Amino acid sequence: MIRRFFIAGLFFLLVACAGTQAKTDNVIHSTADQAVLSIYLGTAGFSDRQVSVRLEEVAVNVDNVWIALDIAPVDISLAELKKQRLLLGAAVAPLGEHRELRLSFSSVPVDVGGEEDGKQQFYLKLPEPLTLNAGDSKCLFVDWQLANAEPGSPKVLSKFSVWGQRQVLGGELLYVACTNINTIYVVRIDTNEVVSAFGVAGPLADIQLDNGQRRLYILSRGRRSIYVYDCLNERLIDQIPLTASVDPQHLVLSRDSGYAYVSDPAAGAVFKVDLDAGNVLLQGRIGHRPEHLLEIADHSSLAVSSPASNQVYLLDTQSLQVKRVLPVGLAPAGLMFFDDSLYVAETGSQSVAVFDLQSGKQLAKISVGIKPDTLLSVDSRTAYVSNSGEATLTALSAGQNIAFRRVGPIADPHGMVYSTRKRMLYVESRKENRVAVVDVGSERVLASVAIGSAPSSLAILE
Repeated sequence: MIRRFFIAGLFFLLVACAGTQAKTDNVIHSTADQAVLSIYLGTAGFSDRQVSVRLEEVAVNVDNVWIALDIAPVDISLAELKKQRLLLGAAVAPLGEHRELRLSFSSVPVDVGGEEDGKQQFYLKLPEPLTLNAGDSKCLFVDWQLANAEPGSPKVLSKFSVWGQRQVLGGELLYVACTNINTIYVVRIDTNEVVSAFGVAGPLADIQLDNGQRRLYILSRGRRSIYVYDCLNERLIDQIPLTASVDPQHLVLSRDSGYAYVSDPAAGAVFKVDLDAGNVLLQGRIGHRPEHLLEIADHSSLAVSSPASNQVYLLDTQSLQVKRVLPVGLAPAGLMFFDDSLYVAETGSQSVAVFDLQSGKQLAKISVGIKPDTLLSVDSRTAYVSNSGEATLTALSAGQNIAFRRVGPIADPHGMVYSTRKRMLYVESRKENRVAVVDVGSERVLASVAIGSAPSSLAILE
């Protein structure tokens, strides 16, 4: 017999060995006609017992039909779970109204009912149905409410409840794009926890935020468009077509956020987009697979790296005409204007090249880690480069052409954003399906945020 619990399930657990956290290295993909569901587990209440359990299966009740989600079994350590909410998994989910969640546990060393085929199953009714339509991506949150059993007993009295994502009411937020699942996760940076997600037709490329207007600009490779998301009202409000593009890859905003620049390596072109008018103003042809972009507003320049030609192009922002071509090392990637100079990450040369913009002269070449990818300054004195080949960041200092300090470990680090208020650096950890949180003052990794797939771009709202 299966004992049904609607809001909560009740069971007893004995002391067990410490378990491991959920692994998020599984790769999932979604298409425009599918939906994605991410499920997180957190705790409430108190228990001093050391307990671990194994979650074998997660199933949803959609239109009165139980469907198991493609989520790998998870070993859950209560000690670790108390520190931070745990991602149980993300999966392509059936369309329709999700009314109930079923959790199936094993490795529970007592028989207390609710058991079938060696598993204990708990049925959790949602306070209100969570509707998934084609292209959606949403979150469910499970609370594990804890209490000690009778004094002297090693058991834990537990209840579960589940609720769907709710409207995010203000706060400082981190947006994380995941191109494999056409999803953008929303993270509260005061708690480093995912609070919601939404779907955008993809595959997705870069995202950029206009903090003044509270708008998130999302580059969609699949739709060859820029989507505009209203962060306050949590909805897409516009779609700007890039009709002449083939496969747009990178996006940056102008300093005044009135324009966007988009690179399309397949078309050999860079586009300037009027965001207010919603159309493409200019198209500049480069022909050597332009990729990373950087506007240098004080010099009326747009820097464009081309790893195919080992060059960086300096374009005039008004005409998109080439003003200068800089020869650089192997496979240039990220760009940064720092200490009144242009910095170029040379992925194939394990170095960062430094150029004077006025003369085009190379001033220095700084040895960094393996496969430097993204460059980001956090103030006038310090900047960081992500070394995707060796799981570290290298710290760069203004006026110094030697880099000593390393930050890590961060598996497969790529894109970065910085919170000036929190003085925290957020780094994509693609192999781990996480975002690492680095305290700039101590240059230590303090936490990480688990998401449903490899992060592909970050933006921060302050």
